[in-house]
Amino acid sequence: MNMRDMLEQMDNRTLYLNLVLTQAILLVIGLSLYFFFLRHTLALPLLLHTEELFLSVLAGFGFAGVVLVIDLILMNFVPKTYFDDGGVNERLFRDVNVWQIVLIALGVALVEEWLFRAVLQNMIGWFWASLLFALIHFRYLHQWLYALLVIMISFGFGWLYEWTGSFWAVFTAHFTIDFTLGVILRYRLLPFPDK
Repeated sequence: MNMRDMLEQMDNRTLYLNLVLTQAILLVIGLSLYFFFLRHTLALPLLLHTEELFLSVLAGFGFAGVVLVIDLILMNFVPKTYFDDGGVNERLFRDVNVWQIVLIALGVALVEEWLFRAVLQNMIGWFWASLLFALIHFRYLHQWLYALLVIMISFGFGWLYEWTGSFWAVFTAHFTIDFTLGVILRYRLLPFPDK
């Protein structure tokens, strides 16, 4: 049974419960790693500093804009099969409203950027944190174009965090990308070419 068949047999409640549980596990891992390995050397106020918050958020929007333009161009010229994640994203967003998309994107961006940028990148460096981020998105890695995009975005998030030193920059970028693509999927705003 492939991923698409499993998803079709799953009700919405189970699908969203899986999403919440996955994010909860990542959050517990991130909080535990921070508590045991970083809290003595990197206090929370320093980690989540809000100095130059406006510039950090602006950098996040800028990075997200570049990613979204590349994604949208590719979606207009590349067959849909190159963006096939087994139907997870389509199923995740097909029965929700805009506010639910906001909540999903906020939760995922907050948890994943906390774990991979704020915690792991400060522990093991941007290369390894970015590589781990790409690997946990394994459902995208079976299509070469999707894999390339995920790896580039992952390393881009790592670079953005290094450049700005701001959790808020990567959080903003991640949220903006996920929210925008969620709305596009939900409302079928961009049909793929029939190739």
